[in-house]
Amino acid sequence: MLKKIAVIVCGISILLTSCSLQKENGSMEKKEFKEDSSMTGKYEMTVEQEELLRSISIDEEDVREGKLSKWQIEVLRQYDFAMDYLKKKYPSYTFKIINCEQKNKLNPYTTFGFVSESYPEGYYKMYIDVKEGEGGNIYTPEDNFYGEIKEEEFAERLQNLMQEEFEDQIEVSTNMTCVMGKEIGEELNLDMVLQGEIKIDHSTMITVRSKVLEEEAYNKKLEELEKFIKKRKIYGSYTIEFVNESNTDEILYEDHFFS
Repeated sequence: MLKKIAVIVCGISILLTSCSLQKENGSMEKKEFKEDSSMTGKYEMTVEQEELLRSISIDEEDVREGKLSKWQIEVLRQYDFAMDYLKKKYPSYTFKIINCEQKNKLNPYTTFGFVSESYPEGYYKMYIDVKEGEGGNIYTPEDNFYGEIKEEEFAERLQNLMQEEFEDQIEVSTNMTCVMGKEIGEELNLDMVLQGEIKIDHSTMITVRSKVLEEEAYNKKLEELEKFIKKRKIYGSYTIEFVNESNTDEILYEDHFFS
């Protein structure tokens, strides 16, 4: 199968808005953590926590000894929250957080980079919006791991739907890279996505093998394919390309649309 990848770029300024779940009454997980001013002496850490702190701290020796500053303790609180969030959202998978950039004046969110044993070549991100609450900090997370476990199935099912409707030889590939809240996880119902009931940001390439035609014929076929997607209200960004059926490296016609 011809594999095409269309890259979707989500600006930092909209990571927690336009890339959020657009489903009625949907909400992201929020949790409040109170400051514990009584923390003194050495701080007990797991091996993973210590490795993370040492990778982002100048005072590595103090970290080894458990002598942590306030901001380091806050990082560990967010780390614990992030790991708990991932375990609940993706119970069939295991994760390791490998880096962190804490919220600061230049970075509006805390960013965790993480990996999964199930996909050793993958690298994923979680953004945590941190707000001050009356009883402590309030954390609101989003991540993009769902794309790894859902995009291939989504593309296959969309391709099957289109093959049932059209005689053309059609191939579909999808990238789901935007961060989403807790509603979009391992149990994501793709039937609801393909019926337009759940909106997921994605970039999808639809490749149609074709004879060499006049531009008018391509435009007509493009209109039919676009109408098929929009009638079903399948949200997303789409690129349709027609390739020469005898030489698939030759792109005959290409266009884009949003649904």
